[in-house]
Amino acid sequence: MIFVKFMKGSAIFALLFLFIKYKSGNRSYMKKILIFVLILSCLCSTLLVKNETNPIFNFENVEKVCFVSASDFQEIDDVESISCGGKFFNYCTLGVAKQNLSKLNKNSDAVQFYLSDDDVDTLFKQMKFEIVSTSQIESLTIYCGYTPYCQTCVYLDGKKVNMQLAVCEGYIVVGFPMILTGY
Repeated sequence: MIFVKFMKGSAIFALLFLFIKYKSGNRSYMKKILIFVLILSCLCSTLLVKNETNPIFNFENVEKVCFVSASDFQEIDDVESISCGGKFFNYCTLGVAKQNLSKLNKNSDAVQFYLSDDDVDTLFKQMKFEIVSTSQIESLTIYCGYTPYCQTCVYLDGKKVNMQLAVCEGYIVVGFPMILTGY
C-alpha cells in the first residue's frame, strides 16, 4: 500500500514536471508520456493492492454447516433437512456447502458453523470481529459482534451485529448473523 501511494505521488510529480518542461514545446510528446505515466500508475495500483477474500467459508476444523431457511434442500445430495417451527435446518459438510453455495445461500436466513476448536482469538482476527457484547452462562461464553464479511445484520442495543459465537469446552458455534439453531 505504501508503494502504491509512492507510485501515485511519483506520477503526479512526473506530470507536473512534464507540464512545466514542455509547456510551450512539443505537446504530442508530452501527451504520449502523460498517457504512459497514467497507465503505469493504474497498473501499479491495481496489481499491488491486496484483494481480500471472504474468509467465512474458509474456517478450519468445521464439523458441519447449517443453513436455516424457509425451504428444505433435499434435492442436494448429502444435505440433511430438519423441519422446526416453519423453518428448515439444512445440515451438511463444509465441502458440500462450498459446492452448492449459490443454492444453499439463496433463501437462507442464517448460516451456522460447528467447529471442533476453541481458539476464538484466531477466529476474531481472521474475521476482523468487533465485539459488541459478551455473555457467560455457566461454561458457555457467547460473543455478539460485527464482521465486515457478512452483509446481513441485526441490531443489538442500537449497534450492528452480524456474527455470534458460542464457545464451550473445545467447541465453537458461529452464526451469521446470529445462531438460530441453539448452542
